[in-house]
Amino acid sequence: ETISGSRPHRPWRAERSAEIDPVYWSRYEEYLRRGGWGPYVLRTLDRSLNDLLDLLGNPAESEPWKRRGLVVGDVQSGKTATYTGLITKASDAGYRVIILLTGTLENVRRQTQKRLDSGFVGFDSREYLSTARAQQRRHVGVGLIHAKHDVTHYTSHGRDFYIATVGSSSP
Repeated sequence: ETISGSRPHRPWRAERSAEIDPVYWSRYEEYLRRGGWGPYVLRTLDRSLNDLLDLLGNPAESEPWKRRGLVVGDVQSGKTATYTGLITKASDAGYRVIILLTGTLENVRRQTQKRLDSGFVGFDSREYLSTARAQQRRHVGVGLIHAKHDVTHYTSHGRDFYIATVGSSSP
């Protein structure tokens, strides 16, 4: 396995695991369990995600580094579960900004947003960023399991990323 980046890769997750509170991962894992995922599959996903997280740079380090990733697979192969799980674990580890590129088709972007609303964000983003009703969040997915940890996001089901949105929102 080859990793390229701004400097040689140093594994870090194992030494930091005791200090990482798995808030986002725990509620996503429970969401998958309630969706019918079995214990063996969840353990396998957890181990795979820990390995992937370890390949990323340590967010607690102050020295700059670069890493990029790509999830590729067949239809119904677990791509969404993998990147959603990695996003939850990265958030738990201290990543503050996560950018997910979904492609050029609007219907794929909306489908991805809906799945992330359920698996990570915790509320339905359909009206978020587009109306005054944004303050009235309807919890979905992981938000029905544990709604305390909302995330700030700059896309919604109805609206893609716009730079003006970042300036008008406070994280």
